[in-house]
Amino acid sequence: MRTHLIGRPVTGWAIAHVLTESTLFSETWSKLKLGMHTAKQSEEKLKYFHKCVSDAVEHMLNMGSSSEKSMVQEFESFIGTTIPDEISIYPPEVAHTKGNGRRLKRGSEQASSKKTKKKAKKD
Repeated sequence: MRTHLIGRPVTGWAIAHVLTESTLFSETWSKLKLGMHTAKQSEEKLKYFHKCVSDAVEHMLNMGSSSEKSMVQEFESFIGTTIPDEISIYPPEVAHTKGNGRRLKRGSEQASSKKTKKKAKKD
């Protein structure tokens, strides 16, 4: 089986990487249409196609939603532990935003206060 990616033929294991969800959907839809076109030519083919589609749909319905479980299982295996059923988070303690009542001085104010202290010590 050969497919093309940006004008270049792709073979081997790279084909699996080329097939995305949208291309799978497109290919499946075109095969379904081709099957319907072929099946409408005779009653026997139509009955066979109907049975195959019905069996496939029944099988998929019985599979359930395994994608959610497999994603959770994959994440649990990645982190190395199971995800707990219940998580209890307590609110943080109330922060004191008022401060201590003192204003922080700018650099120039600190320098001038140091000069006045030096002058006071000399006197």
